[in-house]
Amino acid sequence: MVVDRRDSEGNVAMEKAMFDTFKEGTDALERAGVPYVVGGGVAVWAYGRRRLTKDIDLFVKPEDAASALDALSEAGFRTEMTDPIWLYKAFKRDVMVDIIFRSKADIYLDDEALRRGEMRPIDGHAFLFMSPEDLMIRKVFAMSEERRDWYDAISIMDGLDGKIDWQYLVKRAERDPGRVLSFLLYTESEYPRDRALIPFSIVKQLAEIVLDRGALPQAA
Repeated sequence: MVVDRRDSEGNVAMEKAMFDTFKEGTDALERAGVPYVVGGGVAVWAYGRRRLTKDIDLFVKPEDAASALDALSEAGFRTEMTDPIWLYKAFKRDVMVDIIFRSKADIYLDDEALRRGEMRPIDGHAFLFMSPEDLMIRKVFAMSEERRDWYDAISIMDGLDGKIDWQYLVKRAERDPGRVLSFLLYTESEYPRDRALIPFSIVKQLAEIVLDRGALPQAA
């Protein structure tokens, strides 16, 4: 978890056990040559808000999931093949690491998403994070009554001051453009017009795609 510890600049800092586990986990995948990017709540830290998070999400390709689990086992993690459809888990210092190889809406990590990964610092160390656009798409599709993923996605846009690769986001919205359009319209309603984060042309483009397909937003 994240506690109210502050770094040298006064920012909320990651609890030491989680940080050490985070670093050892990513180091293990790199030593083993397993391609990955960091997602989930920790990635929201990198782009948007620093909020409580209970685990570390590492995204890999389905064909690399077993190798990722082996790498963590060799690094001293306790591991389990939790669900062969989408998720394995590893544990160290009472910190949980999720190895995710399939996201909601059947989204898989691919070569393009790996290429677009970004190095960003957390508490003085650089980690390879999922691009903000790929992270936002996963958050938009994951939103449910029990989760606050849309607020995470909004915080990413806010933290980057709307500097998003919008055309890439539209491309990644192809599974359910109506849902992504709904999210963008909701975001627009939350911000004053002089602080608009989303180009009108993107809203219009997604609306045209939805109308052309006859696709309405689907229930979560």
